[in-house]
Amino acid sequence: MVEALGRCAICGDRITAEFWFCADCEARYGLGGPMATWPEWARAIWRDFKAQRRAEQDDLANLDDSEEAASIYDRLCYGESE
Repeated sequence: MVEALGRCAICGDRITAEFWFCADCEARYGLGGPMATWPEWARAIWRDFKAQRRAEQDDLANLDDSEEAASIYDRLCYGESE
C-alpha cells in the first residue's frame, strides 16, 4: 500500500519523506537546484510521485486503528519489516 512515502522518486531507495530524490540521484541527474532547472522528465516524475504520495497520505489518514494501520505506520517510521 505504501509505495511512495519515504522513497526516492527515481530509484526507490529510502529517504526522508520531505525529500523527493535520494542524494545519489540528485547528484547524478543534477536535481539539486530549483525545479525550474530540472529536465522535463524529472519534473514529470515529480508531478506523478507527488500525486501518488498525496493519495497514500489520504489513505493513511482514513485508516482505523487496525493492525494493518499499525503495520503501515511502523514501515513508514522504521523501514521495511522482515
